[in-house]
Amino acid sequence: MNIHWSQDVDSLVTSKRADSRIMDYDDLIKKLGNFGRFHIRLYIVLFFPIIFNSFSTPIIIFFIGDQAHRCKIPDWQNDTFAIQSDQHAEIVNSSIPINPDGKYSECELIQNGTKEKCTEWVYDLSTFSNTVPSQFNLVCDRNMFRPHAMTSYFIGYAASTLFMSIIGDMPKVLPESPRWLLSRGRKKEAIDILKMVAKINNTPLDDDLSLLTLGQKTEDSKPLLQILKDLFHSRKLVIRWIIVALNWFVIAFIYYGLTMNVGKFGGSLFSNYAVSVTAELIGSLMCLLLDKTGRKPFHIGALMGGSLACFLTLIPLILLDKSFNWLMITFAMIGKLGVSAAFGEIYIYTCELFPTVLRSFIMGLSGAGSRVGSILSPYLFYMASGTFGKILPFLLYGILTFVVGILSFKLPETTMTKLPQQVDDVNVDEKTETFSSSDESKNLNDLTENETKECTEMIECKD
Repeated sequence: MNIHWSQDVDSLVTSKRADSRIMDYDDLIKKLGNFGRFHIRLYIVLFFPIIFNSFSTPIIIFFIGDQAHRCKIPDWQNDTFAIQSDQHAEIVNSSIPINPDGKYSECELIQNGTKEKCTEWVYDLSTFSNTVPSQFNLVCDRNMFRPHAMTSYFIGYAASTLFMSIIGDMPKVLPESPRWLLSRGRKKEAIDILKMVAKINNTPLDDDLSLLTLGQKTEDSKPLLQILKDLFHSRKLVIRWIIVALNWFVIAFIYYGLTMNVGKFGGSLFSNYAVSVTAELIGSLMCLLLDKTGRKPFHIGALMGGSLACFLTLIPLILLDKSFNWLMITFAMIGKLGVSAAFGEIYIYTCELFPTVLRSFIMGLSGAGSRVGSILSPYLFYMASGTFGKILPFLLYGILTFVVGILSFKLPETTMTKLPQQVDDVNVDEKTETFSSSDESKNLNDLTENETKECTEMIECKD
């Protein structure tokens, strides 16, 4: 029976290939080149807006940064944070309580022998002459207004992203994806763009593009709502989407949490920021290894590495004294490196996990998940004070990255695999994987996806 089945498959493959005159899209893309003049032009067009847009987030670190302060002495005219004279020092020492760490209390004042909360403050001007907290007195009982200010930025960023996505199709600066156009049955538009790519890349294109196909039936008659209905009827895709959405939320939550609160790690804000940027650069450059490591191992490795580093920050925080603060910062920045690598890679991985007809929709939902994570990220460092306030963020970061890392084992590897075009393609792939270890499946390796589906149906009927 196995011999008879193999002969049937060989016959099917031979007849299919002999009669087929279709041109596969992926083969044409290889011929056009992966990074020619056209792609360089697109890269330049996208590079500058992204670079200038990225300036806005780090600025907040300095605008809303921590600025040392204490209560203003009521009876001293022109009181300043810096000690002006011996008499000034004596008044300050008698009027401001000293904390266990040897620093002046930031929120209390001694009046008539009793401690009282103050309503005016003086600020350390040695690093910053003016910040949002010093200008609006966002300290002590008003301290939570700082994360509110950061969150308002991320809410505005999310709103602008939504607005730009709506009007994004109006300025025709970037061409539409030919793969997506083909998946929606808009072959003429796809062919026009591919001819333009060939012209710019100076690639001869003598093929008959009217025979171009994605290798499966297009969904030109299906509206988006029907495609989404098909998505939620696919248990495999729904689980995949939930895992990916959680990944986006956690990565953004931790990335922006570590980035925006780098001034709370102790030491110099500028030194911490320089180390943070260096860690992020290394993490981003590591994404160049994706084709060698594979998407899934890289993704899980970045998350697990970041999780371990966040857990290790607890050692100097709990067991060691302040002289080992540099060790805590080191572990925190290794965590930043891991989450930066995951952030750079997850864009590519997400695109490859979902069919072409849903890819932009899924990316939009994933982006929404990351925006929720970024909106919530500023609060964690302000939820508690003292040692516990420093432990809580890193403990939660370590737990969250570990959980999504474990969940990501359910995701498939996508490196060097054919991208799914329709929702049904994912279900077909799931069926063919069941038989990948059998002897009969050896004849399926070089088939197109339609042929694979047909052969799979024959296997099911046979069994």
